[in-house]
Amino acid sequence: MLSKLLKKATGNGGIRFDDLMIIELFNARNHKAIEELSAKYGKLCGGIAFHILKNRQDADECVNDTYLKTWDSIPPQKPGNLLAYVYKIVRNLSLNRLKYNGRKTKHGDRRAVFRAKRVHTGTGRCGRLRG
Repeated sequence: MLSKLLKKATGNGGIRFDDLMIIELFNARNHKAIEELSAKYGKLCGGIAFHILKNRQDADECVNDTYLKTWDSIPPQKPGNLLAYVYKIVRNLSLNRLKYNGRKTKHGDRRAVFRAKRVHTGTGRCGRLRG
């Protein structure tokens, strides 16, 4: 069956796979599924991730993680709408990355603010500014 899908999808000079064919490739554990998913929805996933993260490297990493999570999750899952399924994965991964980056920055900023509020009191000890 898989060979028929491959012939049908690529028979007329490389026609793009539709979502059902991509899902079938995932179910068959064929690596072409990731290539076709990337070709069909890669730019959209990158745009979503970049819109959330505002960082190209983090966005690219989230897109790659999306492919991995899709690869790991589709054989037991049977998404009815591949676009919605992939969108949800990339959005959630991007939001998690944003939260992680915020925590990292938040703690770093807190330490910097704490250091900035410490002053030398002239008594050989450091004290905190009040206010």
